[in-house]
Amino acid sequence: MTWMEAALSAGITVHESASAAVTLATEGHRRRFHLVAKRRSLRPSEVDPPPTADSLLISPRLSPAARARLTDLGWSWATDTGHLHLDFAGLIVDHDPDARSTPHDPRPVAQGVGRHALLRRLLEAPADRRLRQSDLAALTGLHQSRVSRLLAHLRADGVASGGYGSWQLTDPSIGTLTDWLDTYPGPGGIATHWSGLEPVWQSTLAALRVLPADAVISGAVAADVLAPWRRPDRAVIYASRGVDLTGAGLVPVGAPADAQVTVCVPRDQTVWPSARLLHTAPGGQMVAIADPLQVLWDARQSPGPDVDEATDRLLRRVAARLRLRPEEE
Repeated sequence: MTWMEAALSAGITVHESASAAVTLATEGHRRRFHLVAKRRSLRPSEVDPPPTADSLLISPRLSPAARARLTDLGWSWATDTGHLHLDFAGLIVDHDPDARSTPHDPRPVAQGVGRHALLRRLLEAPADRRLRQSDLAALTGLHQSRVSRLLAHLRADGVASGGYGSWQLTDPSIGTLTDWLDTYPGPGGIATHWSGLEPVWQSTLAALRVLPADAVISGAVAADVLAPWRRPDRAVIYASRGVDLTGAGLVPVGAPADAQVTVCVPRDQTVWPSARLLHTAPGGQMVAIADPLQVLWDARQSPGPDVDEATDRLLRRVAARLRLRPEEE
């Protein structure tokens, strides 16, 4: 685990990064940190006060005593072993991987997206299939105990029905899908933003060539594959880890609004479809698509005056694929 992956696990997003500084954000708090990188771990006696109040020390590893010393002196710090302490000048974020998981835990879905992860998989289940609790745990990456608690809440809210052996949505309709889209908090995670001189599809394909094999596309470019779209100009790519895309002819940009390609290492693992979805991109290359609900949600975030009309066509296409009832029924 790198310190950035630890930040991801703690719900931190990266808005801008450079060799000497990084801008991090979480829960409405945002701060630019000046980076102080160390190639080896520090002994407590080697820890000096931070040069500025917004200094972030990065180290391969730190002993508990060194971490405590850094915190006492006012440092923000992070390690490649997954430990971090970040001071957002009003919010403190601490992350200790040793205190929360075992090697046999399923891949975790972050707190806050579990309900939507379950609803996503229930929306996508065939109408004649009732999912077992163990099925939902496998499909979402949630612990079965957490699935059980969330299902109890969904049943109490009248959203899902069933018992221990099988579950389904009470109302598998377009209205339920629209509610999911309106309330989904987003995938979270660490996002980096890139732009290039080529058209968006060429930039997207160039990025896919250097990203991990599990990368999937979403947003306007994926919507363009799934349904006719208004000339896509942006792409979202989800991947298990981010990489430097300068080798793909792209350059980093600081603001999402300036991005042609956004690469996200998401907190919500259900952005990947339960079964791999391959479609043909312009030019004939096969590309892997994110979960259709994620494509729809990301497409709705696209700028432009006609986005509602464009996403409505995609919503109808996705609803028909999932065999959801129209709202009027």
